[in-house]
Order: sequence, then C-alpha cells, then structure tokens
Amino acid sequence: MAFLLILYRLRHAFQNKWVILIDLGILLSAYTSLSVYALVPVVYLPYIAALVRRQLSWRQLWHDVSFLSAIGLGLLLSIQPIIMLGWGTATVSGYAESPFDITKSIEIIIARSFYYPLIHSFYHHFTDWLTVLLLAVTAFGIWRYALKSHQWLYLFGMYSIVITTLLLIINRSGIHTFFNHYTSGGPSHFFFAQNLIAVFLLVLFLQDSADIIKNKLYTLLSFGVLGFLFLWGLPEAGVWGKDTTMAQEVGTFKANAEVACRTSSPDQRELTVRLYPNAPLILWKVPINILCADFKHEQL
Repeated sequence: MAFLLILYRLRHAFQNKWVILIDLGILLSAYTSLSVYALVPVVYLPYIAALVRRQLSWRQLWHDVSFLSAIGLGLLLSIQPIIMLGWGTATVSGYAESPFDITKSIEIIIARSFYYPLIHSFYHHFTDWLTVLLLAVTAFGIWRYALKSHQWLYLFGMYSIVITTLLLIINRSGIHTFFNHYTSGGPSHFFFAQNLIAVFLLVLFLQDSADIIKNKLYTLLSFGVLGFLFLWGLPEAGVWGKDTTMAQEVGTFKANAEVACRTSSPDQRELTVRLYPNAPLILWKVPINILCADFKHEQL
C-alpha cells in the first residue's frame, strides 16, 4: 500500500487535495513495516528538484500544504526510531540468524523478488544464468518499449523491490536456508510486497508496450499469456490466506504434541514439543495428562 501511496504522491506532489490523508496512510504503513522508511525519502525528491531548478523558493514551499504535510510526515516518522533506540524492540531470536550465503543472492534478490509470480510454476527449472538473462531482457524491454514518461515509475518500483529484500536479508540473514538452487520459493510472507510491486510493473509495461506497438493482436496475446501463466500456476499455490511454510517445516503445535505424546513413556510427566519459532521449546509446566488428553498414550 505504501508503494502505491508514495507513487500517487509523487505524481501529484504539488496538488494539495487528499495529500494529508495520503501521508497518514504512508505513516500507518511505516509504523507497521519498517521497510517503508526506505521508501519515504523519495517523497521529498520533487521539492528538492523544484529548489535546485529554481522553480520554487523556500518561501513558496513553506506556503505549500503538500510540503508542510511532508515535513509533518517526517517528524511523525521519527518517533518510532527514537522509541526503538531508547527502549529497544522485541525480537524473535534463533530464527533465520545464520550468516547469509552470498551465492544465493541472485536467486533471492532477483528471481524470487521480481519474477516468482510469473515463473513459479517452472521455478525449479531456473538457474542464476537464466535469471540474469531474463533481467537483461527486462532492462532492454523497458528501455525500448516503455513510455519515457514512466521510466521513473520502473526505477522506483525496482528500487522498492530490491531495498525491501535487502532489508529482509539484513534482518533475517538466515533466509537463504529456505532456498536451495531454485528447488523452493521459500516463505511467501517475506515476499508478498515485492511480488505485488513486480506484478504492478509487469502490467504497467504491457500497457506501455501496447501503446507504443499499437497492435491489437499483440495486446491480446500479451495479456492473454500473462493470464494463462497466472491461471496455470494457481492449482500449485500453497498459500491461501496465510503462509504454510512454517507449518510444513516445523509442524503445528497439535501435530508435534501428538508425536510427543505417542512417543513418551508412561512414567513421564514432562514433554518436549517443537514449537515455532523457538524450536524445540520445553513445556515444563504442562501436565502430560492434559497435553495428551486428546491422543492415545501409546508408542508409535
């Protein structure tokens, strides 16, 4: 949401209508996702450009409602970092903290972040070389067939995708453990934002290229192929409403409790149950008769 709000704000930087509501939306997005902080500085580029080109003076800017709203946005955004520096933040320790494997950079930063929505049905056939080739084709396509007035949209979109994934890697350097040479797409909840932006850029490019090529057959085929690729991969989608990767890797509490109960000895009073994210977690104070009430107390 923050990406679209900032995009709209950039297109209408000096138009005062709705700007305060837009900035409130950006503020809420940033408070719930720290990666938005890396996008917010782009909001100030139109004002900097206007000053550098001498299109507006400082006096004029200070009378512009959108600029004052941007200043207010920056001040309100500073509250959260101050609180974090002063009081710290709650973190999930022991989860994806191993040093990042740089050999998986192309797969995670480019293939998974940019192209996965389009290629997930045959993702396992990809390699780093194919990913780099696809990236080169993408760059050429944008240079040749995208509207010049939209070039900045692509740059901002690609910046948003890359910076979001880089912040993910910095925060969870062990994310690479979910990737093994294109055999798995990893936890989808880490890449929702990047993939939505990528789909937005793809649709924008198809529209731009259709406007430049001006061929009805091309338009029908391009959007038809895009729709076919999405529908083709739909039955393989493993996430409906929530990510299931952790349940698949660690298992649900109920499933692990059942395993613990069935493999325990009759004289045990305490059981060890694997539990996300700190697995294994020893449940010292849970009586075995309560934990195992729903399961048959027998050896597997």
